[in-house]
Amino acid sequence: MNVGIILAAGSSSRFDKEKQKQFEVFQNKMLIEYSLETFLNHPNIDKVILVVSRDNFDFCSKMFKSCKVIKGGLTRQKSSHLALQACPESTVNVLIHDAARPFVEKGLITKSLDQLKTNVAVCPGLPLADTIASVSNNKVSKIIDREKVYRLQTPQSFNFKILSKCHNMIDESVTDDISIVLHFGYVPKIIKGSDKNMKITYKSDLKIIKSLIWKKKL
Repeated sequence: MNVGIILAAGSSSRFDKEKQKQFEVFQNKMLIEYSLETFLNHPNIDKVILVVSRDNFDFCSKMFKSCKVIKGGLTRQKSSHLALQACPESTVNVLIHDAARPFVEKGLITKSLDQLKTNVAVCPGLPLADTIASVSNNKVSKIIDREKVYRLQTPQSFNFKILSKCHNMIDESVTDDISIVLHFGYVPKIIKGSDKNMKITYKSDLKIIKSLIWKKKL
């Protein structure tokens, strides 16, 4: 069984103090609906788990009846762990996606699943075009080889048993699930991501998304 996990429990403090970005309406749909529909409609995704904040649990449970809605934790790491615990015992692979990336494409999910046949962890990423520097006290200390640096995206995809084991053993705070498996020596496979799969952080990002997405129908 392949399970898609969509993390939507974040506070979105940089987007809007009064409204979480995943519930922002864009082109007549809430942002959260885009990635949710993409996962639900993918022929090789057997189940979708939506992780939301406690404040939004009742609303989302009534709104999104086609998936399993659970309450998240105080951190992304905890929310991800709770979602893994909610997966059926028959789960083989999990794809963990940020609701803040609403325009993930079906093809990226397919490529991720294909790579999981020979890898325990898979992550989409894009190379950087700009010069990258290490900075200390507002001064450049080192230029980093951009050929070795990628912008990582989601879904981050994993063998379910291995990721669950790593989550159960980790005793420090990390920013995402790729960091957890790396901590225990597993080497994730990088596949090509997409500019359309950008993360919505600020309201101004919606203007960028509109120019990228709606020139071509998803």
